[in-house]
Amino acid sequence: ANSQIASTGDSTKKIEIINAQSLRQIAIDDTTLLETLSGNAVCRQGGTTLSGDSIVLNKRTGTVEVFGNVHINDADTVNTYSSYMLYNSISQIAQLKNNIRFLDGNMQLTTNELQYDVQQGIATYKNGGKVINNNTTLTSKDAVFYSNTKDAFFYENVKLNSPNYSMKADSLRYNTYYRNAYFIAPTEIKTKTSKVRTSSGNYNLENGKANFGNNTEIKDQSVYLTGNKIAVDEKSNSILIEENGLLVDSS
Repeated sequence: ANSQIASTGDSTKKIEIINAQSLRQIAIDDTTLLETLSGNAVCRQGGTTLSGDSIVLNKRTGTVEVFGNVHINDADTVNTYSSYMLYNSISQIAQLKNNIRFLDGNMQLTTNELQYDVQQGIATYKNGGKVINNNTTLTSKDAVFYSNTKDAFFYENVKLNSPNYSMKADSLRYNTYYRNAYFIAPTEIKTKTSKVRTSSGNYNLENGKANFGNNTEIKDQSVYLTGNKIAVDEKSNSILIEENGLLVDSS
């Protein structure tokens, strides 16, 4: 089956039907005509391919509903899966529900409700979700992921867990490409032997290097450290403190 619906005069906004085992047209009223695709249903808008068990296209509103085994392939780099999707071809925003997996490189996001802005490459969840990046898992109530920069912003009850670290914060920025955590709110970091409390700086989970700002406290067994600027290099087991440095060894 071959057909197109144009939501605007812009050719990049057109939805092109690529494949379907059956195609039907249903006139709801004088101004509303639906096209229903079933059986390996596939349509495309620019560099974005939408597929599922069945698809309903609304010419008047430019909306696309996809049911069952939903898959969005965005420029061959980002893949999104769910059970249901409502897509607006004018705004290019998809609303997805149930069993959602959002894959971008070595990052996998899972949730049950997701808004994905295809044009801007921005994925947002507001009712709980999880991001897995290599051996690191992050959970939160809300999150926004920017595919172009690979930056994710997590909000409310944020938890990060990896083999050597665990973090808790109200808000956290994390880059899935560089595996770098940026502290934008009071944060607690725990390792097997130490605890860090901070509210600014960054921590690279790949190379074990960290930089902390004001009001940072580090407790490592019997040693307590604080200062305005603290740099940590776990591979060399070194800590550099600048400005108002304090070290207390209780032993």
